[in-house]
Amino acid sequence: MIDDQEYTGPALLTTEGEDAHMLSLEAKLTFEGGRCSGVLHGPVDSRSTISLAEHAPVSITLMDEPRAQLDGEVSAFMRVSADVVKMEFRSPASG
Repeated sequence: MIDDQEYTGPALLTTEGEDAHMLSLEAKLTFEGGRCSGVLHGPVDSRSTISLAEHAPVSITLMDEPRAQLDGEVSAFMRVSADVVKMEFRSPASG
């Protein structure tokens, strides 16, 4: 799926549950031994009621890699400002 050890570029993050959200963020991810971890950051709509908690299940679609989708969790989350968020992402080993 991903040829390189790293991915830097646009990603679409989708939260799960009744109050699901889709966020367009910048991703900097590292792939090693079937696992993925990294940081996502970017603007969110200040009117959004998004509430991302640590360990929230999410999926990420890597926009520059066709059909590349990762399921994982938010391992840390912080609001940089009223309309910018930064979060750490990790994905368990896939299949």
